[in-house]
Amino acid sequence: RVFAPPEPSARPAVDPFERGKAQDRLDLSELGEPLVETTLGVGQTLYVPAGFPHTTSTVDVETEDCSVHLTLNIDTHIWALSYEYARRLAL
Repeated sequence: RVFAPPEPSARPAVDPFERGKAQDRLDLSELGEPLVETTLGVGQTLYVPAGFPHTTSTVDVETEDCSVHLTLNIDTHIWALSYEYARRLAL
């Protein structure tokens, strides 16, 4: 399930990209209805943009087959990997 990003004004001191990580906890009641609720099949992937909370389950209850939930992330806001920064370097 993929949810809309929480309202930044709820916790203005927290980086919106860090919500739900480390010591910051997001309760499902804070998230409302999911934007996407789906079951992926063999070989399928789902792109979840940064800042969108999501929940996963990797066990098929009916067959007990396992799968993998893998998160890849490039912290562009930490490493300044942006068009603006590249432009500044080029000029």
